[in-house]
Amino acid sequence: RYQGVNKAFETTFGKSFEDVVGRSDFELFGQALHDRFVAQDRELLDAGEGRTFHEEMLVGGEIRHIESRKTPLRDASGNILGIVGLATDLTEHQRLRKQLEVSNARLTVALRAAQMGTWVWDSETDEMDLDAFERRLFGLSQGPGKAAMLAERAHPDDHKAVRWAVKRALQEGVAVDY
Repeated sequence: RYQGVNKAFETTFGKSFEDVVGRSDFELFGQALHDRFVAQDRELLDAGEGRTFHEEMLVGGEIRHIESRKTPLRDASGNILGIVGLATDLTEHQRLRKQLEVSNARLTVALRAAQMGTWVWDSETDEMDLDAFERRLFGLSQGPGKAAMLAERAHPDDHKAVRWAVKRALQEGVAVDY
């Protein structure tokens, strides 16, 4: 039976503290989730240590992605008194991750079609991280590269413009696409 819940639980599941305290998983979530939670609790108690579980739950007509971390609650002698759990609703995180994956896939298609790549320069360490296309384009091997290695491969007509763009970016904090 639940001994307490926080505001996030109340918001996620649409149930008030008063509606939850003293109730069982069965009363709150129905038979199927109750059976799953009981199986998880048995696994946890048999192992005697905390576990993390990932759930998809239908809440308010929407599938929610929940990560729960459960651990045995012990007394001073080490005897298990019950189980303490922390659940995190990862639904928005999952949605954003999927959105990012789609966006990255689209970017990859566009870069390949344009025969372009990407690189990032750490001005403090002078290390450059180039994607596979940029490495091939500039004839560089795997591993971190240095800006000087890339500058050596640039066309001489571009050296002055690149130096100016880098100087401006470093002094003024202006992002430069080049």
